[in-house]
Amino acid sequence: MRTLVLLGCAACFVLPVAASAQNCDVLVQTASWSTHPDPDSIYVNFRPDITSAQPQNPREYDVMVNMRYNSVLIDQHQLHLRWAHGVGCPVDCPHVICEEKEWSFKGVVFRDNSKCIRGAQQQCVCPSLGDPVAHRKPMPKPQTPQIIEVELVPLNLQGCNPINPGNDRVQFAYPGTGPTPITPAAPPVVVLSLLMGLAGVVLLSLRLRRRAA
Repeated sequence: MRTLVLLGCAACFVLPVAASAQNCDVLVQTASWSTHPDPDSIYVNFRPDITSAQPQNPREYDVMVNMRYNSVLIDQHQLHLRWAHGVGCPVDCPHVICEEKEWSFKGVVFRDNSKCIRGAQQQCVCPSLGDPVAHRKPMPKPQTPQIIEVELVPLNLQGCNPINPGNDRVQFAYPGTGPTPITPAAPPVVVLSLLMGLAGVVLLSLRLRRRAA
């Protein structure tokens, strides 16, 4: 009986936490490389983001950024997100921050915010944040062609349930077509799908040629 009472008390604490858990999406939106002043280094550029439609804020998240060359871990560094999204606009619609995110990476603070404005119908609106702020990390310059991967690993979700796990990493080729600005790069699943589709087209073409012969 005493055990049942203890379990019941524990459930009183666990259930509210589970009920308040929110879904979030941990993602690398884009990744690329660019030249570095040091000829033995390159910059790896990436746009990280954590999104959620839930109002419980501010929230803080610590994320580990893993960078790999050809699946070999080359570098790790923590990325800290403090956000307060969905703050909302006051009644009189002053031009104040209504949505914001703040990142800290390698000692540098990156801020992204949106301010209240009046729309075409004079209604007060909070514009959505644009693309996430770009981050960059100096990395050793590869001596041979490589597949570079940027991955985000959440360290403390605080009741946040990740969705779309395929979004948490992006791969791109080095040197590819040369130094590039920060442009979208397909996640590994998309790359694999494209390769399989291309292989299917090649096989079909070979079969049609054999029949024609």
